[in-house]
Amino acid sequence: MRNLSEISRIARLAEVWLGIRQPDPVELWLPMPLPSYNESEKELFLQYWYAAQTLGVNPECIELQDAIDSNPHHLESAFLYLLESKDKIGDSDHATNFLRKAFIEGWKPRKFQSFEDAKKELPWL
Repeated sequence: MRNLSEISRIARLAEVWLGIRQPDPVELWLPMPLPSYNESEKELFLQYWYAAQTLGVNPECIELQDAIDSNPHHLESAFLYLLESKDKIGDSDHATNFLRKAFIEGWKPRKFQSFEDAKKELPWL
């Protein structure tokens, strides 16, 4: 059984997904602390993080958190590769491991070169 605060949080997320409300960057990231990035990297990270969660990435995965913290130089390319490969992703575990490997192995996107490129093809961003 869900408590009232959890139901409220789910309702707010549904409003974000439906386009009724803008996502709150802090609320999107609550399960884990922000990586030790500079301000522009944090903004970039939060921009992609909403999309990653929409695809089922689990923010509580310790291995993913470690991969993100250890490979800040793969920040944009890892997220872009995840967006490009959205059709290959099955469940939440697969999405999380997919992003973790993209950070660790430095996978490069072929199709999208920026968030704006991805937004043109993926209107839900």
